[in-house]
Amino acid sequence: MCAKATSIIIPVHNQVALTRECVERIYACTSPDLFELIVVDNGSTDETPAYLASLSDVKAIHNERNEGVARAWNQGIRAATAPTLAIINNDILVTERWLDKLLDGLALDPEVGIVCPLFTSGKLPDDFAAKAAELDTIEPRLIYEKPPNAHHLLLGFCFLARRSVFDAVGLFDEQYEMCLFEDVDFQNRVLQGGMKIAYVPSVLIHHYESQTIFTVEGWDKHMWKNQERYLKKWPQARGRQP
Repeated sequence: MCAKATSIIIPVHNQVALTRECVERIYACTSPDLFELIVVDNGSTDETPAYLASLSDVKAIHNERNEGVARAWNQGIRAATAPTLAIINNDILVTERWLDKLLDGLALDPEVGIVCPLFTSGKLPDDFAAKAAELDTIEPRLIYEKPPNAHHLLLGFCFLARRSVFDAVGLFDEQYEMCLFEDVDFQNRVLQGGMKIAYVPSVLIHHYESQTIFTVEGWDKHMWKNQERYLKKWPQARGRQP
């Protein structure tokens, strides 16, 4: 059994520099007794496999080809042993005590199954560290409305969930292939199941955004196919941005 509070799950496909920066920030900003790290390598052909092999305390799962993010997340979830699961992308920079504060936020409301941080995206802002330090002073609380820069309530690139959420609604739908919609589909099932999603305003991360998707051959075709599947599954979403 895992004595850690959280299993952190990161899917990767090439982009070794991003993965290294993401992992190093996790180790620098997270209490080591809080987490186990699971990295799912989706058929990387760069130095990613060698980098993962150099990390003695990382649980690495290697796929021969790119299986898509939904399947990679599910592989990580199945391999995880902690009661909470942090699902993040490899183009994320966390900040000091991010996981401690997300865990504290999750404990504030038993009806909340998932908590997300606040975030910046795109190019790393010059004042990012100062913004993170300023937000760190906020007393523990939850926000139940999405912030202005969020496309939908669940941040598919970084969130913390109780394992019971996946037990209740199932894992990510692997029929969403490479690009997009698997996270908002999961969000809809969580909300449909009566569970809440909230933000912890004392946590700020940075998301470089779309660093891997454009390396997928035919990514746009995958995206449109996923959108078609999503709208067929959730027709009430037609005409709204997911």
